[in-house]
Amino acid sequence: MRRPEKAPDQNYSLSQLYALWEQLGDIPTTHDGPDVDCIEEAFLHFDVGTHREDIWHWFEAQHDRFLVGEVMNGVRHSETVPSPEDQVFDR
Repeated sequence: MRRPEKAPDQNYSLSQLYALWEQLGDIPTTHDGPDVDCIEEAFLHFDVGTHREDIWHWFEAQHDRFLVGEVMNGVRHSETVPSPEDQVFDR
């Protein structure tokens, strides 16, 4: 399975990745045959025929807080992570 990583000079914010994810949703995929679930149009640096899971892995490799399973269920994280001092822990 091909697993492309981000370009060395490209850093995506979560909001940029969420926007790209929405764009990916408009890209048609094959529904049958040997290439099922492959994109039918080029998307970013992915060629026609790239399997959707390869693209999902790429998204997850761009940011440690971008998890496809969460995003598919509507979960969106903010750009900032609370500092340890701001977190509340049950004792």
